[in-house]
Amino acid sequence: MDSFQFAYRSMQGNGELTARMRIMDLTGPFGGKAGLMIRESAQPGAKYMMLLQKRDQNPLDESIQTQLRTDANGDTSYNYVGPYAQPQWMRLNRTGDVFSAYVSSDGITWTLAQSSTIAMTDTVLAGFAVSSVDNSQLNCALYDNLVFVDSPTAPVVPPKTEWITYLPLIKKNQ
Repeated sequence: MDSFQFAYRSMQGNGELTARMRIMDLTGPFGGKAGLMIRESAQPGAKYMMLLQKRDQNPLDESIQTQLRTDANGDTSYNYVGPYAQPQWMRLNRTGDVFSAYVSSDGITWTLAQSSTIAMTDTVLAGFAVSSVDNSQLNCALYDNLVFVDSPTAPVVPPKTEWITYLPLIKKNQ
C-alpha cells in the first residue's frame, strides 16, 4: 500500500516543516517523487498529507502535487499544484486537524497549494518522503534551508544555507 523511504521526527500538536528541494534524481521509466510529509504513524495505510515534486521521463508529466489520505487504509487523492521546478521551496503546516501545503520560488512569498482537514492523533510524524515508483530503482533528493517548528511557542531557528541534507534512499516496501 505505501512504498517509500521516510526520514522523520515526531511532532506534538501544531507544527510546520519548511525546506527547499534543490535536486531530485530522475529514476526509472516512471520517474520518482519526493517531498514533505506529515503522517499519523509509520504503519502502512496511515492517514497523511504530502507536498511533493514528481519527476518523470515525460516532462509533461512532471509536476508539483499534494497527495493525501484522509481515512486509514483509504484511497489516496492527488492534487496538481503546478509545473515541476527546481529549486522549489515547500512548507507543510498542521494547525489542529487542518493541514496546509504551501509553495514558493524564493522562500519569501508563499502560495497556498491546498488545505485539508484530516483528523489525526496529537502526535504525528513529520519529515521527508522519497519514492522511486519502481522497486528496482533508487531515488535521491537534496534539501537545504530546513526549518522544523513543532509547536506554536517553539522558537523558529533561522535556516542555514550551508546545512544540506542528502537522503540516499533505498526503495523499501512498508
